[in-house]
Amino acid sequence: MKRTKKILLYVLMGFLLVIFSLLLLLTGERQEVKRKSISVIVDNSTSNRWTALKEGMEAAAKDYNLRLNYVSTVKLWSVTAELEMAAREMESGADGLILQMYASEGIGEKLEEIVPRDQCVLLETDITPEEYYQTVGPDNRKLGGVLAGQIRADYGESLQGKRVGIFCGNTGELSIRQRIQGLKEGLEDSEIQVVWELHEMGRTPDEAAENDCWETGADIVISLENDMTERAVDYLAENQDMLNQCKLYGIGNSEKVMYYLDRGFIRKLVVPNDFYMGYQSVEELAKKLEYRGESHKNIYTGYLVIDRTNLYDETNQKMLFPIVQ
Repeated sequence: MKRTKKILLYVLMGFLLVIFSLLLLLTGERQEVKRKSISVIVDNSTSNRWTALKEGMEAAAKDYNLRLNYVSTVKLWSVTAELEMAAREMESGADGLILQMYASEGIGEKLEEIVPRDQCVLLETDITPEEYYQTVGPDNRKLGGVLAGQIRADYGESLQGKRVGIFCGNTGELSIRQRIQGLKEGLEDSEIQVVWELHEMGRTPDEAAENDCWETGADIVISLENDMTERAVDYLAENQDMLNQCKLYGIGNSEKVMYYLDRGFIRKLVVPNDFYMGYQSVEELAKKLEYRGESHKNIYTGYLVIDRTNLYDETNQKMLFPIVQ
């Protein structure tokens, strides 16, 4: 009799354990269903310049129990096309969007028809009027100023009379115009001679115009965004005699530009902290989705100034090549 009771007790305990396990499993599934989804739209989404950004986003998504969807894109050529992508994501059930806007002019009202401000964060560039949507990214005017400061520090008094060329990038973005402003303010009264500037507005790269710039010549070439910096080192790799004729200074954050910095193609590189930008953008949007009506205050992320002497410093390596465990 006692043995029978023990068997029944063991059977009951096993049954309860199974029920408890099933309840935990079902609860976990329900929690999985409730995870909010964030869609991310950036220019040329497969570019390795976004590696650190994505790692930062993944770290924040894990911390805040969010699901990320990276929308597959090539080079963004049209603000209309980008807004259509954003609309499709919201219609497909995205709870929020993180966007790197192709252009900044006059799109605030159009964007708000698609996604409310408390469901969206912008990367790198604000839209006009400024602070209409929250932006997470570097202080772009400061980046331009820092680059100018590095040039002045390297050349000192000998900067006077130097011929300078500027690869500006897509000046449809407010961020690029801010970088140009900071650069020119930083070089003011230096008595340099700007012999050419290349502005693109996001169109297909004009190789003929780029070649004309190089053939015009310059003692110092400045590139204000990653893609332009990559194209500059591509040209120098094919025309290495130019390395003795000019010095390249740039803004960039891809493995490619780090490689060419290490090889001596780039004199100084200003590197935005993309890991932090990725983490903060997801964190800010998580707060908006949770509490609705969070502050729209812009958040400025940091940067590094890298050259061949400090590229492999441990602290710099951690920021340049972060790995999410």
